[in-house]
Amino acid sequence: MNLNYHILTIIFILLNINCHNSSNLAVQIRKLIIEHKYDKALALTNKAISQNPDSIIYNELRLYISIRTNLFKQSVLDADKIINYYEELQNQNKINKARGARSYAQQQLGNYPDALLDLNYLIKNIDSIELVDELQLNKATVLTASGDSTESRKLLLDLLSKVNPSENHIKSMIYAALSDLTNDNSQVKTYLDSAIFLDQNNSQAFGNRGFYYTQIDSITPAISDFRRALSIDPYNAVNYYNIGIIFETNIIDVDSGIYYYHKAIEMAPDSPNNYNIYISLADLMDRLGENKKAKDYMRMASSFKK
Repeated sequence: MNLNYHILTIIFILLNINCHNSSNLAVQIRKLIIEHKYDKALALTNKAISQNPDSIIYNELRLYISIRTNLFKQSVLDADKIINYYEELQNQNKINKARGARSYAQQQLGNYPDALLDLNYLIKNIDSIELVDELQLNKATVLTASGDSTESRKLLLDLLSKVNPSENHIKSMIYAALSDLTNDNSQVKTYLDSAIFLDQNNSQAFGNRGFYYTQIDSITPAISDFRRALSIDPYNAVNYYNIGIIFETNIIDVDSGIYYYHKAIEMAPDSPNNYNIYISLADLMDRLGENKKAKDYMRMASSFKK
């Protein structure tokens, strides 16, 4: 199912980078980021880093771009450098922001123990109750992904009992996360309907409900929910992947299946799930008699297999 797509780090990290005392180039890059022109922003940032390797502002900018465009391996490298830099300066605020980014990147790469190390550090060092609640929610999601459903459920129920009744966003995310922890279809649906009722912009809830519908072969509402999730978070690779599966296996629309599989890879080029996508693409090509393309996709898949 969908895991952790409330983009904690977009709230948490580098949107508020202060470029007022920086170069005109840094200001220009930030403007491109605000305009969502990430490719241009990344090209300029890479050039700036090659020319100014000691200027940490450009690593901060690239970290934001990499997180927002799902370049998770690069995110970890930049976060490591930023953390080391600000540890020497004892700038806790900057350290926390970089650790928030790194925890998210490690989670998306499937490096759950490393993600938990950063999350536990942040929970201990963050004063904001609202942010701590989101961090605890993020921790529960990582625990679920790593297979520790018992601890995850305990954490989520404890968080639900303590959260401010007016915090509909947090409650919505908790219900969406709880939906991953039950095999009772009626309970899954109840959790997800409640999550969506509380927050119509909860992309994770729509994505999870789309997945639920695929499990009971309700294809039309599944596609509707996946597309609704993508309208909220168009960078969510898992939802593209799930739509691709529907077109491949249920609707038998090979061209659409290939399109959505490629969109999933484009949205998260570092994702370990790309192994499964390339295998699916290889299988599609094999069925179409495109043996060379099938072998190419198998070769690409092998680069993601641990």
